[in-house]
Amino acid sequence: MILKYPTAILYLFIFSFSHAQEVKTIVDKYSFKMDEVLEVRFHINAQIDSMHVNEFKGFTVLYGPNTSNSMSFVNGIQKSNFMLSYGLRANKNGKIKIKSPTFFVEGKGLKGNVIKVKISKATKQGKKPEKKVVKGTHYS
Repeated sequence: MILKYPTAILYLFIFSFSHAQEVKTIVDKYSFKMDEVLEVRFHINAQIDSMHVNEFKGFTVLYGPNTSNSMSFVNGIQKSNFMLSYGLRANKNGKIKIKSPTFFVEGKGLKGNVIKVKISKATKQGKKPEKKVVKGTHYS
């Protein structure tokens, strides 16, 4: 029965293999204040050979790169996951693009989508009370 549909089986195998190599760019929300920390994560469902990370234009990197790598075998099929994360703080107001790194898997470069985040002015903090200096008379 398997020999009746070799082309269909081949397409199914290729589709399931290519689906496993998807890059996702993840942020918690798309609107931030300048004083907030934006955590961006890049996730790929494959074991990577290497990667090229772009500059984060418009941001200061507070922490990262943090990496996480996992591998599992389910019914004899190997599944790999790799995640890269950074903590960023915006340097300016407006809409800023975050580009995905390029992950290389078996010589093929894979990228995720570009994320646009909106950065607004920092949260106004209440004014600190002024310290009052009372001048006194010193008697000796």
